[in-house]
Amino acid sequence: LPRKVKDIYYAYEMSKTLSKEEILEFYVNDSCLGGSVYGVEEASKYYFGKDVSELSLPEASLIAGMYQAPNKYNPYKNPEAK
Repeated sequence: LPRKVKDIYYAYEMSKTLSKEEILEFYVNDSCLGGSVYGVEEASKYYFGKDVSELSLPEASLIAGMYQAPNKYNPYKNPEAK
């Protein structure tokens, strides 16, 4: 809960100077996606060895789903997680 409150506050403050796209970009690149992996680009390189622009739809979907539970959906630790 404290993280969510901070996220709401920061989003409100950022919305005064940044566009929605910039706020979303900041959010997805600041979140942990397992272990010490932070951000979509770093996750793409760590899990699939390629730039985010080269991801297939299933690969991109896996990274998007990891925001809910990064360690649960880590393909190295839990390859069968759904």
